[in-house]
Order: sequence, then C-alpha cells, then structure tokens
Amino acid sequence: MDLSQRQLRAGDTMSLMDDRSTRHIRSVQGQFVVLRLSQAAATPRPAREFRIADGKLVHRASGDRKESAEEMSVALLARMKRADAAPALAKMCLRGSTHIRWHALRSCLSLDTQLGFDTLSQIAREESDPLSAPAGALRAQLLEAHPQLLALEEA
Repeated sequence: MDLSQRQLRAGDTMSLMDDRSTRHIRSVQGQFVVLRLSQAAATPRPAREFRIADGKLVHRASGDRKESAEEMSVALLARMKRADAAPALAKMCLRGSTHIRWHALRSCLSLDTQLGFDTLSQIAREESDPLSAPAGALRAQLLEAHPQLLALEEA
C-alpha cells in the first residue's frame, strides 16, 4: 500500500486516477469544498472501503444505482422485520447480480424460514447458478445447526 501526504492550498485540485486510489482528509482549517464530477459507467464496478491500517475490506456497495437502491430496500425491509416482503425477496433471489441475490436470500431466510429455506434449496440444486455452491454450503451449515429444518423440506 502506497501512502503519500499532500498539503492543499486554495485553488489546488485533487483527482483519483483509478479504483485503487482514495483520499483521506485528516483535518481542515477553514473551509473545504469538494466538487465531484461523475458519469455513469457502462458496467459500474462496486465501491469498496478498506481499513488503512491493514488493507482489510470493511464495506462493499454496488456501483449500480438501481442495484444499490434495491440493496437498501432489502436491508430496510429486513430491519423492519416485514415478513410480508419475503415473497418479493424470494423472487429477487432468482435474478440480478450474485451480490443482491445473496443479500435478498439472507433477508428472506430471516423473515420467512420456510420460504427462505425453499429458495436456498432451489438455488443450491441449480448447478449452473454461480450461487449454487455457496447456497449448498449454507444449506448444509443450517441443517447441521438446526436439524429441524429437514421437516421444512418434507412439508
């Protein structure tokens, strides 16, 4: 990880050249204004936040505004414990990026165990699905920790 410090003065500009660059403002004396120009990428990449001390990834967010809005909606519905949203979340598990699908699946499981477990099992069975292996692993972990989930499959 390369670090460099820079003193900014009135009229100075900063620019980031790629997704491996960031800025960290430690203090500001007086006013500090940031004007940001942006354009939507044809294939937006995720925004990532890393801890400076060790470079560990601490947060990831979609670069796609629509997907980001869906992600926030899923999080809000789960946080509000809106079990009535579980069918919509189950549908979200079957389309879109793997990131939003996995997020929707976890939320669906927390809101409606039966529907969530059925959806998890469906994804795990579909070998061509990129989430098949992680879904199968999660399913196995859940069955080991909660053997009563087997009764849900038989229902």
